[in-house]
Order: sequence, then structure tokens, then C-alpha cells
Amino acid sequence: MCALVMASVVLALTACSGPPFWADGGGLDPLDPVAASTAPPTSTPTVEPPPPPLPARVDRKAVAPAISDASRAVLQSRLAAMKVGDASIAVRWATLPGENALNALLASRARAAADAFAASLGAAWAPGVDVAPGGTGAACPSIASAPRTVGCELVLAHGDLVGVRTVTEPAEPEPVTRTAIYADAAGNVIGDGTALIDPSRRAYALMLVAQAIVDAEKTPGPPIGKVPRGSRPTATSAAPTPLPEPAPTAPTGPFVAVLPENRGVLLADAVVLASGDLLVHAPTAPGADGRGTRAVPVLIDAEADILSDLGERIVAALDADAVLAPQTAGLTAVDCGFVACVALTFDDGPTGLTDGLLDTLGAANVRATFYLQGGYVENRPATVLRTAQLGHELGNHTWAHPALTTLPDPDVVDQIARTQAAIAAASGVVPTTMRPPYGDYDDRIVALVGMPLVTWDIDTKDWADPGRALLVERAVGGPDRGSIVLMHDTHESTVAAVPEIITGLRGRGFDFASVSGLFGGAAPGGRVTHGPR
Repeated sequence: MCALVMASVVLALTACSGPPFWADGGGLDPLDPVAASTAPPTSTPTVEPPPPPLPARVDRKAVAPAISDASRAVLQSRLAAMKVGDASIAVRWATLPGENALNALLASRARAAADAFAASLGAAWAPGVDVAPGGTGAACPSIASAPRTVGCELVLAHGDLVGVRTVTEPAEPEPVTRTAIYADAAGNVIGDGTALIDPSRRAYALMLVAQAIVDAEKTPGPPIGKVPRGSRPTATSAAPTPLPEPAPTAPTGPFVAVLPENRGVLLADAVVLASGDLLVHAPTAPGADGRGTRAVPVLIDAEADILSDLGERIVAALDADAVLAPQTAGLTAVDCGFVACVALTFDDGPTGLTDGLLDTLGAANVRATFYLQGGYVENRPATVLRTAQLGHELGNHTWAHPALTTLPDPDVVDQIARTQAAIAAASGVVPTTMRPPYGDYDDRIVALVGMPLVTWDIDTKDWADPGRALLVERAVGGPDRGSIVLMHDTHESTVAAVPEIITGLRGRGFDFASVSGLFGGAAPGGRVTHGPR
């Protein structure tokens, strides 16, 4: 099979050895539909019956299969955004639960596009909030595109298969990139749209797409290869000069400018329909890199018999119409250098409310940090173990919650050491950060503790029972990138407000990390009040 090669944000599927998959033999270029369908003249003209119509046509009404709400709910919407002067950048993608290759690939493509967009504005990427509608609701929400965006669409989410389309739109007149990525329900990447086509039939499929576009140009109406007034211009950055419109009788096709090593891009945005037909969104006026300013939907009939084993699996999955069943679980990693992160922290547990809070955080795919009291850890070791197993960070909050500056050195050391031992015994995890009760510390305490002392920059004052509206307002409206939010899982009102707080923060463009996660995995020494900004 072929290897999935990433160059910037463009995936090109190329042959691993031997000639490229579009090589058709006989001296004919499958991208040249006129030449490929014209026999050389002979000395004795013969009258041949007209060839049957090719099983491919431009079809603007063809759409990807519908995705059920239950399948959409399996995946989570992700957002990274930035504002540079008056310009904004918004990048969206989707993730399966847990850690897997699909999540990593989509995130890396999103990051590559974000870095390129920021560089085009003369800036380095720095995630922000309140820039674009947030990452709330089902994966890949329908949101109007704007300059410098990466959007995503679910094109498959059935049974044990998932497909996510990414659409990269730079500022005009840069070319657009559309790619559908397919994976199994464990997040193992199978390939882009080219993987839906049998390797032995890819040259034929490419010829069908080219011929369908040429045929559509001959029909009344705006030419397929031209952009109507008011739409994106046809110029591309990949071609040094504008490409001429091919004459219908000339031995040229719509893809002649594409370099051979980039022709896999022309089939990268392919989708299988329940009928077995293949829908290919082929770029028009593509440059040498295979990218174009628009995409034309070409429908290749099932009778063309071009589907790979993966394509046939998708037809069967669509016919069964089963809800996407993920084979991975757990919290998804967040790169706080790419997305705007906030850390939710909960003090004074574990309590009888903690397990319910863990359920809420797990359902929302939110990682948090719990600062535990050693005495309570001994009472609820199973809850501590579960908290660690779910992927949350465990921190030390002393044994009995004293004001540390009022204690002599040996007592301070004892409060920390006993709690470290209790947490390790319950969970197997040795905390790497400590939170002083009441935020009470001085240089002596810093030296005695020997770990980062984590306080906060957003105090919800939930211990004073401010009421749900004010609590949510403080937790949602106050944070900036890297904020550490103080709450307590000892209050029913706090735990009950957490779903609204999560939705509100995601609506602003935040994602969630542990305290250590704000810093890429390890908090710096000394006092910590917030993450990088």
C-alpha cells in the first residue's frame, strides 16, 4: 500500500515503489482525457460506434452520508484561534476519546496550518480566546468560513469506521486544501480518500474525474473551471503564471499542471456513498501542488468497480447504519502551546461528591487537578485511585489543612510527607505539586516543601456560597489563557455548576489541562499562580 506523506498541511498519497499509481502505460496520460480516448489515425478510416458514456459526472447535489446525533456525540469538537491585529485565525478539528493516531494526525495538521497562517501575518502562533465561536456541542459544527480557517466535517461515523474531512482555507487568493482522513474506531489511521480506491484502479478513477469535468465544461452555464463573479479568484500561488483554459479539442486535461508526485491530492477528498458510488471533490484550476481554489463534486458510479477493500467496508457499514463505537477511552491530551488552556482545580477532597464530579468531567473529556487532604485520602482511597486512573492530576494539600506559616519546621514537613505517603499508597502516584491551605506561605515554606507551590489567579469564592449565577460568572468570565481556577469539591453547588462552567469556558475558546499540563507536563519551581500567557 501507499504511505501517507504530510507536506505542510497537504497529504499526498504516493506509491511506495515503482511507477506512480496514475501511470497508465501505452504512452497515454490518464489525466489527458481527450488523448486517452482518441486512437491514432490509420490509413483506412473506419466508422466506430460512439463509446458508451463514462460512469462519472459532475453532480452538485451529491452529499456525504448523514451522521446520526449519537455518532456525532462520540467525537469532540476542538478549536484553536488567534487574533493578529484585525485578522483572525480559527482552526477546528475533531477527536475520538483517549490517545490515538487519528487524534495526533488531525491535531498536527491543524497546528501546521495555524503556524503557517500566523507566519503569513508576520506573527508566531499564540492561542487566544474570544476570537471565534468556541469548541462546544457536537464535533465539527457548521460555522461560516472566514479568511484563514481550517474547518472539519464528519463524512463517516458508522460502526468501526470514522472519516473526518479537513478544509484549509487561507486568505485569498491562496489555494484551498480538502482532505478526508479515514480511521478505524481505535483511531488507527487507514489513509486519505485515495485509500477508498483500489490501487489498480486509481489511474482509471483519475481519468474519470478529469473527463467528467471536461464534459461538464461543454454544457451550458458557467464553466466548471472558472469561479463565478464574487467568488474566490482562480489564481493559485503554486503556479507562476495563470493557467490557460484548455480547449475542448486540445490534448490537455484539467490536471496537467499538477506534478506527478502531487496527483494523489486530486483524489484525497473522496467519500463513499451507501449506493457504492464514490464522490470525489476534485480541485479546479489546481497548481503544481494539486490544490485549487474550488472543488467540483464528481460522482463515479458503482458500476465503475473501483472501490478498495476499505471502500467496500464503508458501504457495508453504511448499510448496517450502526452508531460509531469507539474502541479507545480516556481523556484526550491537550497541547497548551496550540490551544488556549485553563486549569480547573478542586481543593479539600476527596469527599462524597468527588465521584459524581469525576463522572461529569469524564463525560465532558475534561482533565482537572485535585488538591487532596491526607486525612480524607485515608477515608476514600478508592476515589483517589479512580481519580488518578481517569487521568486527572493529584496534588498535595497537607494532612489537616493548617495555615503553614503558623507551624514550626518539623510540623510543616510532617503535613506534607504524610500526605505524599497517603496519596501514593492509595493511587501509586506521588504528587509533584502542592497547594498551601488558604494560599498561606512564605520563603520558609517554599524551601521546606521542595515542590512547586500552586495557588491561583481566579478565586471563585465558592466556599462563601455566592449562588450559581455568580459562581459561573467568576469561573467563566474571569480566566485568561493559562488561568488556574480555584474551586472545592466539598460543595454541592460547585459540583452542580461544573457542566455550565465547562460549556461557558469552551464557548470562549478554552480547552482544559491539569496544572502541570499548562507547562507541558511539569510545573516550574517556586510559586505558581497561572500558566504561560
